[in-house]
Amino acid sequence: MPISANSYVAIPPEAAQINRDLLNALGERVGRKDFLGTLAEALHPSCNFSWLVLSLREQREEMLADYSHPDKKQLNPFAPVLPRSLNLTVAEYIQDTRETLIIPDCMEYFIDMASPPIFQQSAASVIAFPLSLNNEIFASLHLGFESRPDNLYKVAAFASHFCPTVAACLGVVLSLERMRHGGFLSEVEAPPSQESEPGFETAMVFRSQAMREVIRQLGVLANLDVPVLLLGETGTGKSMIARHIHNHSLRAAGHFVRVNCPSLASSLFESEMFGHAKGSFTGATKNRIGRFELAHKGTLFLDEVAELSLDMQSKLLQVLDDSSFERVGESVPIMVDMRIVAATNVHIGEAISQGRLRGDLFHRISVYAIELPPLRQRPEDIAPLAMVLSAQSAQRTGLADLLYAPELMRALSEYHWPGNTRELNNLMTRLVIAQSVHGELRPALVKEIIDQSESYFLAEARRGPAAGGPEKGPGESPDLLESLAEIERRHIVRVLEHSGGVIAGPKGAARILGLPRSTLLHRMRKLGLSGA
Repeated sequence: MPISANSYVAIPPEAAQINRDLLNALGERVGRKDFLGTLAEALHPSCNFSWLVLSLREQREEMLADYSHPDKKQLNPFAPVLPRSLNLTVAEYIQDTRETLIIPDCMEYFIDMASPPIFQQSAASVIAFPLSLNNEIFASLHLGFESRPDNLYKVAAFASHFCPTVAACLGVVLSLERMRHGGFLSEVEAPPSQESEPGFETAMVFRSQAMREVIRQLGVLANLDVPVLLLGETGTGKSMIARHIHNHSLRAAGHFVRVNCPSLASSLFESEMFGHAKGSFTGATKNRIGRFELAHKGTLFLDEVAELSLDMQSKLLQVLDDSSFERVGESVPIMVDMRIVAATNVHIGEAISQGRLRGDLFHRISVYAIELPPLRQRPEDIAPLAMVLSAQSAQRTGLADLLYAPELMRALSEYHWPGNTRELNNLMTRLVIAQSVHGELRPALVKEIIDQSESYFLAEARRGPAAGGPEKGPGESPDLLESLAEIERRHIVRVLEHSGGVIAGPKGAARILGLPRSTLLHRMRKLGLSGA
């Protein structure tokens, strides 16, 4: 039976009553403190939090946080926290990611935070929601708990129903406040426009020593204002780490401009990166600011930089060396001051030796390099990441969060995650949906979904020069998984024959297949191939 998106949007009666109470409160003379007290009083019976926080973005790029208990007592009104360049707070994380954040264990899950105000109130667990008007995040709502409630994720799902009303009411309150006080707060403005990839982003949730070491290095690098190269397999979170560097740097008030290098066509490189003047070519109906200019005083993130053509690499290097460029159709040099953060999943030495990456460009963008560990090398991170990602998936879909039986956790921990956290995010969404469709997640169903994920990943990795065997027609096999396994087995056997049975090394089967050695060995064992 197909899942209807409209089947899961009904607002619980309790949430609907809260919405009505908040809207009715606007009929009275309310100020910011009054609204906070009304909000805390309305939400506490259903959410049972220890305190409530509203964090507002003020025009000087600091966060103003108002703390309120259910009894309307203001603990710390208008208390500024450290600027963005010095401390990533929960509120700033919400502002940057636009995602609801659930922190089951503050001290364990977000060890990289430098004691933001919510920690100073001895919070064990926190739920934080973005509040938006006109599709722009202007505030965040936080619920803090002195001890973790058993129904933390259910509270988060329930509270999400009244966040739009909270945002609308708060917008009215702030507008009235500005009129009464002659503009105490500036007009709500969007943060600087940013070029970011829609889709997968995940919280920096970890327990492993490997990720602690990465965060330690980032803490030193953020304010050094030197180029950084991020290395690691696909799906290890290089985009998230790049944004983390920007948000902790002295350039945090500037733009974070992401360039997806594989999608950048050579014919459009100059227009896209340099910008162009009106009338400079057919179709140029107005002036356009390029990515370099947009990144002035900010950060330019070159994602998968090794995928640029050599011609584009040459043009990029010239801009980095001269710190200037000219818009297409103009001859006036434009000076640019930007920090470069680049990322790639290729082996740098091989890319240079094969002529795919210029050595001089590599040295220019890699004053310091950080390698992000794959998920299979930090298995202790799988469980907390899975819980956070499944909660986010449940919220997005309106479905119930997963029931984590020991069998499910064991299956997640034993899988080797060739697609890393991106694959984990995708799989958790599929498990949330499967649980809703089937009523429960039996071990056989979990195994089937994980096997599908692995087959899809390996099929994608094989796509290209060496497609494995003849493609079967629509009616040849009733079981797609079996046909994929057969094709995969034949292909691995042929590659092993070609490599003389060698698995690792520059001429080994793993390198030919474009897979990590451990992934190939795992798959060979599963397919019953010798040598694994």
